[in-house]
Amino acid sequence: MLYRFSAARLVSCLGVQNSWIELRVRYAGYLAPVRISLPVDEIYMISGPTTLAALWRQKWLSSPIFAYTVGLKYIFGMREESIRTYKADNSGVYQKPHPDSNVEPRNRLDYLTHNGLLKGLAKEGLGPLLQRFEHNFRSRLSSLGVTEEWVEMPDLLEFFEQNVGNSILEALFGPTLLTRKNFLRDLWDFDRGIRFLGKRFPWFLAPKAHRARDRMLAHLQAWYIEARKGFTEASILPDGDGDPFWGSELVRSRQRYLLAADEQDDAAVSSVDLGLLWTSVTNIVPNALLTILHVFEDQELQSKLRQSLANLTKRSDGVSFNVEDLLQDPLMNSVYAETLRLHVHVFTTRCSPHQDFTDGRWFVPRNKVFMVNSYPAHMDNSYWNTKDGKHPLNTFWAERFILDPSDPLSGPRKDGLSHDDLGDKGIEKAGEKLFTLKGLDGAWIPYGGGYGACPGRHLARRQLLLIMATMLSMFDVEFLTPNITMDTSGFGIATEKPKQKVKFRMRKRVV
Repeated sequence: MLYRFSAARLVSCLGVQNSWIELRVRYAGYLAPVRISLPVDEIYMISGPTTLAALWRQKWLSSPIFAYTVGLKYIFGMREESIRTYKADNSGVYQKPHPDSNVEPRNRLDYLTHNGLLKGLAKEGLGPLLQRFEHNFRSRLSSLGVTEEWVEMPDLLEFFEQNVGNSILEALFGPTLLTRKNFLRDLWDFDRGIRFLGKRFPWFLAPKAHRARDRMLAHLQAWYIEARKGFTEASILPDGDGDPFWGSELVRSRQRYLLAADEQDDAAVSSVDLGLLWTSVTNIVPNALLTILHVFEDQELQSKLRQSLANLTKRSDGVSFNVEDLLQDPLMNSVYAETLRLHVHVFTTRCSPHQDFTDGRWFVPRNKVFMVNSYPAHMDNSYWNTKDGKHPLNTFWAERFILDPSDPLSGPRKDGLSHDDLGDKGIEKAGEKLFTLKGLDGAWIPYGGGYGACPGRHLARRQLLLIMATMLSMFDVEFLTPNITMDTSGFGIATEKPKQKVKFRMRKRVV
């Protein structure tokens, strides 16, 4: 049994920011899946923490290939003949292909792409990439020349685009790409127009968006030529991963396996790389901004976080922090998780080409498209703890993800959680406050879930913790724009951003 909605209702919901709330159907008091009838097919909107947790556990439901091909075509501009190779890949994201698939190894683009991202963002490449990012970020902040006197700045988003966005781009793609004339301007023009491309607006209705995309694809294809001429094995940095031309082994490897597949050329690869480039900066930048916005708006929270940082041992340079120490800090990690819960409202799309899905209550046939949106999950009052309404889900509560043994009303879940529920970890740290995501597999889903969850989630968490620690230790920040509101026009594909320019002032912190 699934609730049915018309195509017109779907369009109205997906086309107008948070009108998604209209699809929050409840069955017996709980979020439930719905089926949306379209003119030629149907889409299944899956919600409810129990159903989602079951969905993530289904091995052959981990492939995002349907959404990937739609994005490659309509957002990132790939030609149909190149997309056919992606559409034909029903082998799955695992090293061993599905037994009913006969896709050639070179054409297993779902697995090859996902595996490359895992290696580059979560496994071998994670440490070197994070170190390069931190070095770039600190260097950019130091070059600002901020002194102990207050200095006003006109736009908080621009500050993070230049200092966070450029730092990750250089770490991942190398400095050569960033030196191209107007590249960064064109990137942010493309970002501003992506909501029109995502809604499939034709050129004559969104010419700026289409032109920005064309310029970005031209940048990437010209960069390929330049990088191939300049790169040698001797170009690889001592960290074994980075280089000044391609940037990282993640990007170098994509040149090898993507171009080896059928119907793929530089034009096709540039669409894929535009997707990687866009996702690598346009989620971390607003998430970093919103984290800092929440932290520096709350003096008490600032003091607590700075006290936590004061108890950590810095590296030999006396300035930077060990990211492994930051990962153990309950409050910093709760701030990170709460920022994503409140502001990340995105769709995760899956398809099961070979078998049906059921969680024991709901049934969806094979070869149908599943869509999951994080907004209903993140705003589910039946599941999340609000501490008897003191901390509503549409507000930021820095300690929502902290389990305090002295407070029976603490923890993220409304039904409660004890230290004993955490197993060995709870026993080892009995009596201490703990950060926890336990039991939230179907409720906290900013990265999707299961094996197909965003491969960059480990990098993103570490980046946000480092940004938070660095800004708190280096600067005082005050916001000068009152009544900041959020722009939700990117609902479904991007993190919220402030609707207006946020003026602020900052100064070097003196301890």
